Amino acid sequence: MTEEEYRYTSETTTTTSSGQGTTSLGCYWGYLRTVPGIFKIVEIVLGLIVLICAAVGISNCSIAWAGGGFVEFVAVFALISTVILIVFYLTNMVAKIGVWILGEFIFYVVIVILYLIAFIISAVGAGKLGGYAPCGGPIVTATLFCVALMIVYGIELFLSFRRWRGGVILTASSTATTTTTTHTTTSESTGKF
Repeated sequence: MTEEEYRYTSETTTTTSSGQGTTSLGCYWGYLRTVPGIFKIVEIVLGLIVLICAAVGISNCSIAWAGGGFVEFVAVFALISTVILIVFYLTNMVAKIGVWILGEFIFYVVIVILYLIAFIISAVGAGKLGGYAPCGGPIVTATLFCVALMIVYGIELFLSFRRWRGGVILTASSTATTTTTTHTTTSESTGKF
């Protein structure tokens, strides 16, 4: 018989905890890193571009582009509404409102329709005044960004429809988190075989 040194585990402790997020009010900046949060940031940036282009188009040729006021109204309405949505998500107020997903779905339907009308008005104005340099540039740009916003809001409409049909419950963190901690103690011992 020979003597050998060997190692063995004398104690193992495993602790597991999981959670589904929180429904308390607070400021959750992590929302801005989610896909809907990124969409809302893109909507605000594109909306500001449409608003600036519509304002420049109105100031340069207010008589010739009669529909510019409506395009500007849609841009301002969408901007304010999107900022309100971001505030609701950042403060987790959406978890406290029972019919939030349906309301958000209806909001996106209205916004997509308004941007479709704004796009048509801008396209007609761009077609009418496209050759006239002080008016044509801002109106064409507003038209292109109206289309871009209509697409982005349309994607949000689709995602909102899927959430509404799927019956998703919104919380500050909609993903489940699992934490596992393992503690292992080893000791050396001498034994005979």
